[in-house]
Amino acid sequence: MSAGTLVDISDAVVTAINEQYALTLGIRCRRILDTELKLEDSEVLHIDVVPGGVKSEAGTRDSQRGEYTIDVALRKCLDVEDQAKVDALFLLMRDIDSYLFDLRRLPEFSSAAWTASDMRYPYVPALFRSNRQYTGLLTVTYLCFD
Repeated sequence: MSAGTLVDISDAVVTAINEQYALTLGIRCRRILDTELKLEDSEVLHIDVVPGGVKSEAGTRDSQRGEYTIDVALRKCLDVEDQAKVDALFLLMRDIDSYLFDLRRLPEFSSAAWTASDMRYPYVPALFRSNRQYTGLLTVTYLCFD
């Protein structure tokens, strides 16, 4: 199992999200390494993809089976009392999850197949309270044979 495969799958997730949401929402998804950075721009919604981890095991005689986890973080500064805006971000996260599920295989990396997802809302409560920064996290798992 290679770190390169993890990065390739992460980049394919970025491409898929951008193709689906960049024009309609006017935002861009990007691959980064740290989703706990404090946001400076309060009006911008950030969709960040972070390569997670790899769990590998023997697949066949000549290959390994790897489960690759990818984190998709939605981050935005907002008024913690504005539940409607928080709910809208959660619904967007759920929509992204449904979109990745419906794809099953990423167009830019079709050898990886969606197997599971997990949403956490809000993922970083301390940032939510102290910095008025919402961070929702969607962890998606893809199966790939190398």
